Amino acid sequence: MNSGKAQRGVGYRIGQIIYFALTLFLCVAGLRSVLIQVFFPYVHPHQAVAAADCERTIRELQGALTSYEADTINGEDSASESSSERVFFAEWDQRFNGAGETCEDRHPQAYSALGRLRYSVEASLSRHREREASLVNEINAALTARTH
Repeated sequence: MNSGKAQRGVGYRIGQIIYFALTLFLCVAGLRSVLIQVFFPYVHPHQAVAAADCERTIRELQGALTSYEADTINGEDSASESSSERVFFAEWDQRFNGAGETCEDRHPQAYSALGRLRYSVEASLSRHREREASLVNEINAALTARTH
């Protein structure tokens, strides 16, 4: 009776060791990835902004956000998040990070507000998909059916 328990105990301990080793590995790998993304965001060398172009770049980034938001909300199928939205925000973030080294010092309030605007737009699009998009699509479908 004891020998079965002892054999089970060895297998159980080996399983525990493997489990904890994998868990530790995943935690360390995840933490490393997050720290790198937070403290060392990728900036493409061609995305760096000259000091004289900060104001123009901030205005362009702001315009890109507001235009994208309006186009997405007014789009035909605004109910689902598309891969183009993920691509847009990834490219926008690269441009924003590229402007950061220079513009954060020259126009700190505008640069900070632009960062907050980016997340506000993303949240607004998410809320739109959750709440209003189905109504907009229903209206468009009803009008399209009525005209045909």
